[in-house]
Amino acid sequence: MDKKMLLTHIWIYGRPHGKVYNKNVIFLPDGSIKNAQEHHVKWEIKGGKLIIQNDEGKVISTMFPTDDGRFEGEVNGLLRFYKRSDSRINQEILSKNLWTLGIPRVHSLAYGLYFSADGTIINDLSHFAYYRINSDRLTIYNQKWGIEHQLDYLSDERLEGVHGKHKRRRFIKIDNPAAAIASHDKIQALDTQVAETLALLKSSNEETTRENHLKIKVAILLFKYGTASHFIRLVRLLEQDQRFEVRIFIQPNRASNGEYLNNELLEELDAANLAYTAGTLSEVEKQLKHFLPHYVFRQDPWESNWATEFQTGSLQWTNLANIYYTVIDHFIAGALLINYAVQPYFQESKYIFGTIFDETRDYLLSIGQGKLLDKYQDTGNLKAIAISKTVAFWPEQFVKYKKNILFVSHFSLGKDFLKFGLFDEVAEHYRALAKKYPEYSFVWNPHPEFKARHGQLFSDFEDRISELDNLMIVSDRGMHALIAAADVVIADGVSVLYEAQILQKPIIWLERADHKPLSKEGEALMSGVHRLKDYSFEAIDKQLTTIIENGDELAPQQSRNVAPWLSEPHPEEKIADCLYEGIFDGNTSHQVKNSDLSDVTR
Repeated sequence: MDKKMLLTHIWIYGRPHGKVYNKNVIFLPDGSIKNAQEHHVKWEIKGGKLIIQNDEGKVISTMFPTDDGRFEGEVNGLLRFYKRSDSRINQEILSKNLWTLGIPRVHSLAYGLYFSADGTIINDLSHFAYYRINSDRLTIYNQKWGIEHQLDYLSDERLEGVHGKHKRRRFIKIDNPAAAIASHDKIQALDTQVAETLALLKSSNEETTRENHLKIKVAILLFKYGTASHFIRLVRLLEQDQRFEVRIFIQPNRASNGEYLNNELLEELDAANLAYTAGTLSEVEKQLKHFLPHYVFRQDPWESNWATEFQTGSLQWTNLANIYYTVIDHFIAGALLINYAVQPYFQESKYIFGTIFDETRDYLLSIGQGKLLDKYQDTGNLKAIAISKTVAFWPEQFVKYKKNILFVSHFSLGKDFLKFGLFDEVAEHYRALAKKYPEYSFVWNPHPEFKARHGQLFSDFEDRISELDNLMIVSDRGMHALIAAADVVIADGVSVLYEAQILQKPIIWLERADHKPLSKEGEALMSGVHRLKDYSFEAIDKQLTTIIENGDELAPQQSRNVAPWLSEPHPEEKIADCLYEGIFDGNTSHQVKNSDLSDVTR
């Protein structure tokens, strides 16, 4: 019997064929014991035997493993045992997979739960700390060993049960599809056959390209505006590189305001003079398969944002490649990185383009996802470079004003996941600033999802500022062009807090006390922003006035913060070479009109 059994199960202490003294004994990784006899304080495994000690380190009992999964030995001359109940919950399956927590038949609540072999849980939920198996039930505990969830076995891939005193229904299920599918013996053969067929199609396409020295085809899948600048930069390079043929495909946006978001994206691409394929879902899918690309880049990794036709499972006939959705992947501690790591798109991508930082590396190893490390290609930070080349935009009617002040608002108001949004608390402060400083122009730029999530709040603010000539809403542009034109940025989060530093703009962060904690690197980046935990009107006004009158004392620190992201001036060229090598086995010869690449963002 191994140590993992002790650390992951509930144990019973008693005498053979007699009295049970303790029913919920828990062995802890630090060598202590919970819920045991008073003199059973410490434990260790030596030579396969369980050694029980008192608080002075004196051996109380040496217990031997038995064939039926218990430890037996003498305590004060009397035979005693520790045993666990038989369980259909397989601890190996539990610890070798990542899991999703959710509400049955409603939605998922959290991704990336990792049940470590030492009985602890690695995740971004502060109230999840430990787990134990008892018969066919999995119990999840908080930091104080209070019970959070009790989930019963349904299959190797799914458990269901209740949460809290109100007994709300909950489930956990395996998150990484490859492991879940592999456990279904009845469909494994069929799944293997399909996978082999898709692999054959992929390899045949690549072989034909190599033998005939054809161009490598790259498809870019987009569906929303405001976060496509780095892809635009890559597309421009690939268009001028004679080794490649590149096309953009637009998925109809499925959000409640999807038509509006799609139109904004098309306008963004039109302004960049880039061709694209748009239409109904079936038309776009048909055109993508007809193109038969060697690589597909998707705008973001979240499966829920994509129609079935463009989800990872439907794209196994090509190579998936990923450029990070954000400038960094670990600004927020754990949460977003976990979600990245367990997304099938990450799991199945051939390449992940971007520098991997120590915190990312350590975290992936800690949740058993070290295999992702080999996918990383250190090509530099394409999104940061694209942001640094942003062309400024400010409403034409505001040209006459002395200073430009930008408000940026996140959608995560109230209890919404990240808990950065503050607009419901500070909207009136923004209006008051505009009234106090008629010589300044003010623009409110909400997150693209803000209006869909908080329509009434958006409309109310629109009505309240209608009498002000120097304050307007700009929601049809991404924030970077506005940041480039602003003199000061006032924001509640999230990516603006470091992306505005790339554009060397003073940033006032209105910081909620209960926001998701930042990572170590995230905290370090905040050395370049003015953090206001007091976001009263007076505090905001004072900080704004100080910056306008004295300049930004944090500007040198911002330069130091973003320097690593900007050290490689042309990540798109390294990405192109890597894509080529992936098909032509290391030969990077190409013909490019380098004179045309001095500024691929135009």
